[in-house]
Amino acid sequence: MFLLAFFAKICTYGVAFLYLSVQMKILSNFDTSLSKQLYDEACEKNGKENVVFIRRDKIYRVLRVYMPIITWTISTIILLSLYYSMRNNGSGIGLLLGVLIWTIIIGWGIYRWYRVTYRLMDYYMDYAIITPSQITVYDQDGLFKRDTRLLDTSKIKTINIASDGLLCSIFNFGSIVFLAEGDRDYGDIKLNYISSPVHLRDRILKLMELDENIHEN
Repeated sequence: MFLLAFFAKICTYGVAFLYLSVQMKILSNFDTSLSKQLYDEACEKNGKENVVFIRRDKIYRVLRVYMPIITWTISTIILLSLYYSMRNNGSGIGLLLGVLIWTIIIGWGIYRWYRVTYRLMDYYMDYAIITPSQITVYDQDGLFKRDTRLLDTSKIKTINIASDGLLCSIFNFGSIVFLAEGDRDYGDIKLNYISSPVHLRDRILKLMELDENIHEN
């Protein structure tokens, strides 16, 4: 009986991972045309060499999507093993604890898949386009709401890099923080899980120098 239930649970996980793959494909296709259109417009206006397109690194998908699913799967298997051992006990307390375990599994599963879906939307649908004169950040908040933040590069007083921890050093990712000057409406802009942040900061600084030279001339 236990092996049958375990096999059923494995099939359920297979369906769940298939659903996740389909969901990733849908979200990717949903936003590809829009991001490409915005990028092409920026390239047409400023030249392709003067446009930087920023999206979260793939390590974000591993740490914030795949790892929680794996953790939930292992925890569920452990809880199921505990449930069947209690059920075979046959006592009233064992049955009560079994119901509690199933409630935890279902509730945590619903919450975990909600978080995974939200993070997938962040991965595929959040990005920034930087030109010599402006930083534009597109932030997807849920399925139907998108926030757009604009910041003139002339208002940026400094660009900081936050890359703390062993994983950041190994996989070369971190955060880029644009500290603005006198911008009370939007404040500073922080982009997380960015690949090669130091190299990217150098590229952005060169774009900002290009904008300064244009204004001086």
